[in-house]
Amino acid sequence: MFQPFLLKPGTSSSEVLKVIRVLTNEKKWGKAEIVARQGLRAFPKNHELFIEFTKILAETNRHTDAITALQGGINSSPLEPNLYLELQNHYFRMRDFKSMEVNHKNFLNAWSRGLRNVHRRRKAMVFYGLSAVLSLYRSDYSAIDRWSAQLLAAKPIEAASKTAPRRTISTSQRPHVGFISTQITGHAVSRFIGPLLLNLTDRNKYTLFYDIDEGTDKGLSKTEQFLHKAHSKINIVKISSDNAKESCSAIQKEEIDILIELAGHFSGAPTNILAMKPAPIQASWIGYPSHPGLSCIDYFLTDSFCQPETDYLGDFRHKIYQFGRFFSIYEDETFDDVKSDWQPAEMVRFGSFNNISKLSHATLETWAQVLKNLPQSTLNLKFVASYPYELDQIKRFFHSHGLLERVAIMDTSPNHSKHLEQYSHIDIALDTFPYCGTTTTCEALNMGVPVVTLLGGDHLSRVGAGILRSVGCEELIATSEQDYVQKAVTLAIDSKRLKHYHKSLKDMFLSSPLSD
Repeated sequence: MFQPFLLKPGTSSSEVLKVIRVLTNEKKWGKAEIVARQGLRAFPKNHELFIEFTKILAETNRHTDAITALQGGINSSPLEPNLYLELQNHYFRMRDFKSMEVNHKNFLNAWSRGLRNVHRRRKAMVFYGLSAVLSLYRSDYSAIDRWSAQLLAAKPIEAASKTAPRRTISTSQRPHVGFISTQITGHAVSRFIGPLLLNLTDRNKYTLFYDIDEGTDKGLSKTEQFLHKAHSKINIVKISSDNAKESCSAIQKEEIDILIELAGHFSGAPTNILAMKPAPIQASWIGYPSHPGLSCIDYFLTDSFCQPETDYLGDFRHKIYQFGRFFSIYEDETFDDVKSDWQPAEMVRFGSFNNISKLSHATLETWAQVLKNLPQSTLNLKFVASYPYELDQIKRFFHSHGLLERVAIMDTSPNHSKHLEQYSHIDIALDTFPYCGTTTTCEALNMGVPVVTLLGGDHLSRVGAGILRSVGCEELIATSEQDYVQKAVTLAIDSKRLKHYHKSLKDMFLSSPLSD
């Protein structure tokens, strides 16, 4: 029987948090809530208690109460970046971009009032990353840069940037290129950067600076295996994102001419290190679907198809480097052990394994039209919902269209091989927009599943089309939402063409520039 947790004189907030986390790990939400409420009465300004409390509310499908609680926490502790960060997370999961903008402005106001002097820079950087995600939907890079200038202007950054003199690049020899990442294995980025690192030919001209972010790098033993294989190909230096000054010194010590970061603003991004400008030229590649909007990033590496227009980037339009071919390669050794057992079914099975954050309202509306135009069809979705209300949002949408019975939410897979095997239960993959899939599109094609995508105007919304174009499947690229529906339905009713794709797509991918 649960013994009520009673705060005794001298009980610390850390002890309360420990009890809450034990209960939440056991999914005892009701008991955890009782303890959290007691803790907040005793420690009303403890941001960690506020965050644990709001997570409990969200897990029990009370996201409105969670948002209200976070707003109350911000009123009590207006200089705590973690509270703004958690609130931004909730707004983003609800696709409430207007509230994200308001929260963003409130954070800026707090920053100008004194947050910049609070030594919580790491979380402040993470919040900046979430706000930058908003810029992907608004294309307002000038606003992001103005904020980055404020964020990175504090004295600790300026002092750290003086750890070594600035270098100039020699034009008489090949530049020394460095890569910096926390996502070496266990993350999708590794399937794009790994093949390149393992095929380098001049170890003295390339250095990998790595840190392990346990939130993103799930395969620590795989990391060790990868580093062992890569050691003969590339110089390897361990750094710590939590100690930006030492990491900056380590990079400068290696005399790097061009430093390429692989995370943008996503989890584990070394933004605080890059801000010190440890290399003369710094570029962003693969991990983030646009220029990060940071003045310390000199170039965004893309290609002339995925990023044909740059004017909308404002001052950053001059910071785009375009390859003449597709901007990356892709390789996943797991495909060697996984064989598709796809067979046509009575009802056409559409599907998407894209991240739930990419399921925009326009995407869902278009998928609904596809299903309505083809009554003998179903839709298989697979994603990880952080909280129940995210899943409920999706279900409510399809229920409002009378389509919920034809939509299946597939279970997540215990490992990567099982994940790939689930593509055998899809006839046609439907891409998301404006934020297209990249890894999932490569996976689908390697498993023989054709992908229908919508062509947009920038890298974020053209990468799916870029992949299909490289593989030789331009006919699957739609130019409008109506065209998207038409292409999906037309392919679904052409069984001969569908069988051809499932038989030949893997070989088409392996013979394309994506595997070169």
